[in-house]
Amino acid sequence: MENAKRCLVVLGLIALLMMSTTSYWALRSNGAEIHPELVFERRTVVDDGSHNSNTDLIRWNGAFWMVYVSSPFHMGSSESRLVIERSTDTRDWQMVTSFNLEGKDVRDPKFSIVNGTLFLYTLENEGLVANPYRTLYSNSDDGMRWSEFSTIPGTDGWLFWRPFNGPNDEHFVPAYWHEHGRSALFTSTNGTHWQFVSTIHEEAGVDETACELRSDASMICTVRVEGVPDTIIGRNSGGTVVAVSEQPYHDWHRTTDDVTRLDGPNLFTIGERTFAIGRYQPEQDGLFHQMGGVLSKKRTSIFLLEDAGLTYISDLPSSGDTSYAGVVVENETIFSCYYTSDVEADYPWLIGMIASSSIEFVELDSASLSAAAESPNSSMKGWPRGEYFLFMTNMVFDVAIIRRLCKRRLLASQDNLVGCSVEDKQR
Repeated sequence: MENAKRCLVVLGLIALLMMSTTSYWALRSNGAEIHPELVFERRTVVDDGSHNSNTDLIRWNGAFWMVYVSSPFHMGSSESRLVIERSTDTRDWQMVTSFNLEGKDVRDPKFSIVNGTLFLYTLENEGLVANPYRTLYSNSDDGMRWSEFSTIPGTDGWLFWRPFNGPNDEHFVPAYWHEHGRSALFTSTNGTHWQFVSTIHEEAGVDETACELRSDASMICTVRVEGVPDTIIGRNSGGTVVAVSEQPYHDWHRTTDDVTRLDGPNLFTIGERTFAIGRYQPEQDGLFHQMGGVLSKKRTSIFLLEDAGLTYISDLPSSGDTSYAGVVVENETIFSCYYTSDVEADYPWLIGMIASSSIEFVELDSASLSAAAESPNSSMKGWPRGEYFLFMTNMVFDVAIIRRLCKRRLLASQDNLVGCSVEDKQR
């Protein structure tokens, strides 16, 4: 009986800690840092109660085409589906079609234009864990009617990221190995058959890799490095590798950067500068909020990308589970879609993974981004003070309760001893 009471007390204290922590996460206001020089317009284009994620965007045949994943949550689900929408003005969007892989999870869709045809590449996954194992593709001549999804010959196990056009009518795509640890560059002339070019980076925990072709025909890439093993609290050995190569892209010069672990990367060029948009972690420590930890705050943020590494410039309105942006640059405007949890709140990634999320669309003035790059926001990592203040408050409260319970037990024991002494005397 006494042991059962102790268990109930412990379980009650744990429940109290979880409830207070969850309440704090739900009630804290969003702290995204928007650079004051950024000029942009943001609007929500999808907010239907689902967990919407993994966006991409392309300009083709006189319209903008957007794709995203609609799913019950961040993890793998057989209910996940790809949704394609079309707009001529980025304000009025109409759904064109949606795809489901019949019992399989689908994620990370990417558009590409090859010889005038619109291609859609996506990753196939099974089970609750988001660990895709191969790339599929479909294509369309009009964006309305799509071919059946097919595998890419000779690339089983390679997970394609975002394809892009090369300097000589070639098409390139960075890809990472499904077991995480190697990223590589592939090339194609038709979008359906791809040949290996070179290894971009090899290291434990390597996955999502994005590349951009620069005006001098050199190529620059960001490589997400998780560190092994990746854990709930993250791993401070994680980060981003910046890799640069000249034609014919066989040899790569690499720099390791710890500004963030750039999840869901997309690279684009304004003038002579290359920028990156992806997931940023604004707080980090050596305990529970290491790089990539699910208890941490996350942002969709913009960075200046140079050979030496990333320079953090600004957040976009975002929180929780967020990023994986699509980008189109046209007429001095950067059009971008991305997904995010509630931007009024500031959920940790863990809560964002199971909560609903919306698709946001921004039109960003490119000149204002260039100006912001001249005086970027500070990338000094904050320390999650709120989390630790809450933790210490709970600990003090728990200790006070335990001491009170122990005192009551001690008094009860003394009363029993007194009672026993009286009975002994009477005998």
